[in-house]
Amino acid sequence: MGIQDKTLNSLNYASRGIATPGLLNRADQILSIDDPHLYQHLRVGGTLINTLTDKKRVKNCVIYGRTLHTYCCIQGLMQRGVKPEQIVLAIPAPVCHVEESYDEAEVMQQDLPFIYPEAFDDEAVEEKVQGRLEACGVRIIKNAKLIEIIEDDEGLEAVLFKRLDIPDEEEDEDEMGDLEEKSEGQGSNMGGDDAGTGEEGSQDQEDGEQETDQAKHKKKRKKNEQEEPARVLITAGHRDVDQDVFLAIHNNGLVYNGRLIVDKNFQTTDPSIFAAGSLCEFSGRYKALSQGRPLRMDRYNGREMGSRLARSVFDIYDTQANQEGMDEELPSFYLPQGQGGILPGEIIYYHIQTTNPLILQQNQPEI
Repeated sequence: MGIQDKTLNSLNYASRGIATPGLLNRADQILSIDDPHLYQHLRVGGTLINTLTDKKRVKNCVIYGRTLHTYCCIQGLMQRGVKPEQIVLAIPAPVCHVEESYDEAEVMQQDLPFIYPEAFDDEAVEEKVQGRLEACGVRIIKNAKLIEIIEDDEGLEAVLFKRLDIPDEEEDEDEMGDLEEKSEGQGSNMGGDDAGTGEEGSQDQEDGEQETDQAKHKKKRKKNEQEEPARVLITAGHRDVDQDVFLAIHNNGLVYNGRLIVDKNFQTTDPSIFAAGSLCEFSGRYKALSQGRPLRMDRYNGREMGSRLARSVFDIYDTQANQEGMDEELPSFYLPQGQGGILPGEIIYYHIQTTNPLILQQNQPEI
């Protein structure tokens, strides 16, 4: 539970292993990095890995995101036998699929480092890792926003990106005219004296109509739209509350305002329900007590959150503690946050960042 990748939901899709209510589209080849069955879907000998490692029918895998998960996912695929040349890393802008959930740009910018963190805080490290990927054959597309998922009878066929670094213009009229002339020429050949008869003639007509439809489809593409054929799509985008969890909160009368609201003792509006973690936020009435500390818990170490919640439960239900009185201060948190993984090339990467306000005030650098 907690906040999870919501990229597919923004496109009206759901990962194959995540049960969500509503009429969301699904396909076996479309996955979220937060899918609870991701390792099972991508197991050696499974359908998806067999598809990507089939030497007779080479298929691509598109990984879409800008977090550390994307690079670790590439390493996992290569370990499972997927060739680097079949992997496409599409990196969107930080606000892609996020801006729709915010009315104020300032609030969004404050949340972005936590709901959609950069893979590396150091640009030199990022350039080094991306350079190694490109050197081994992985193709990288930057400033690309996923706008459409294209399916065929077998499932995922391709994904359509909007290139944010290219002006939003229609195709040139000359190019469109060439496509139209080509389509008309194919149509006239089908009706000529040399056209096939019987089943062959009807087959030629069907093929011609299909090519004409494809030409019309291509005419609608803009210069900044790029279609990438792919049989597997894995997203690692911005994180938000899971739909099932939200409905459980909302339907049971708990206060939710972008996050589940709790008091300083981690109690919700139902005193029998305690909560902590990235899904939660301290009530706004504690702003005066926060002393510059954020109220959302995704800014803090999750292990420390759980420890403080357990202590609150014991304090509240312990008779002696109740007699002595509860601490009126908002809890302070000091443990750093860390993230790490194995990058392509068997590089072990770890990044630790402190949240201690005393250390931050002293302008000490991150570890």
